[in-house]
Amino acid sequence: MKHIYQILLSIGCILLTQCLESSFQRTNNNLSILQAISSEVVLTRYEAFASSSESLSLAVTRLCNDTSNTSLLLAREAWWVTRGHWKHSMIVQFGPVKEYPLRLGPKLDTWPVNQRAIEDLIDDQQVLTLDQFSALGAATRGLPVIEYLLWNETSEAEVTDQLDHDTRRCDILRFAAEDVAINAQLLVTAWREDWLELVNSSGPEEAPYDDPSEVISEWINRMAFTVEIIRVQTFEKPLGDFQPGNGRPDIVESRLSQRTLEDTRDALQGVVEIWHGKNDDTSIGKLKNVVSSTEVINLVSQQLMESTAALATLEGDLLTLVDRQPEELQTTLDSLKQLQRVIQINLTQATQTTIRFNDTDGD
Repeated sequence: MKHIYQILLSIGCILLTQCLESSFQRTNNNLSILQAISSEVVLTRYEAFASSSESLSLAVTRLCNDTSNTSLLLAREAWWVTRGHWKHSMIVQFGPVKEYPLRLGPKLDTWPVNQRAIEDLIDDQQVLTLDQFSALGAATRGLPVIEYLLWNETSEAEVTDQLDHDTRRCDILRFAAEDVAINAQLLVTAWREDWLELVNSSGPEEAPYDDPSEVISEWINRMAFTVEIIRVQTFEKPLGDFQPGNGRPDIVESRLSQRTLEDTRDALQGVVEIWHGKNDDTSIGKLKNVVSSTEVINLVSQQLMESTAALATLEGDLLTLVDRQPEELQTTLDSLKQLQRVIQINLTQATQTTIRFNDTDGD
């Protein structure tokens, strides 16, 4: 009998050792995947945003030196491209975007834009430097401020005329663009030098995550939150839940540039890139690589594809969709709702992730 106990004990030790080795290997694999996502996807996107922000600042400076229609169109195009890179990274609502002391998100993109605050700043004739401007609150800084000054609900000729005859307006526009470029570079630097370590649990004791499973949970929650923001904040609230007369043009993002729908497509593409990686089959930097269930991987991938296709069918101004494309709009919202459900139920169960409250509501 003692011999049998010894055999059973030996088998148990072998199985336990194999289990621990498997768990250790899985943890290391997941850590490598998360590190690749942080560097190959997130950092690359932030670098593209910083580069386009520099181009935007240069385009705005040229516009203020030559207030022609051509210069205005080039500045608008530069803003459009920069906005796209920023919306691609909307899923990364943690790290230097949210955390103090930098908390760069509100400085780069606070919505709805406060038109009164911008006009008051223009009317205030006190001398203003870039340093002073960069110390102001979020209401007069960021991409929405630049959009307002480049479009401003007037014709192209009226915009260039305003900039030509009001040097203060051009000063604010230049400062806003330079401020965005500075903060975009701060974002790159903070992510590369601090958060690449902190977000992957390989940094010092003050790291916000204890192990890779917590980082995986962060990414999965952010996938769901981003989809929810697109569905609720971009569509349902501005459209007044589709009740006639309840539309809220004042809270439609990128309304002046008519980039609202493109914003949603860029934001969802950011989710796709975290899930599938940067279109490089040789890279391990894909969140789907941490999921063991092929069925769940296929389910999430299929729903992402369907939601992307549904968003692609929508055209024009957001507030006209209820009357002009009601069926396509409803299909899109249903698809986004299903995508959110798949992430919050199927994906969280497959990864043993706990879904959290969306802390980006109202930001």
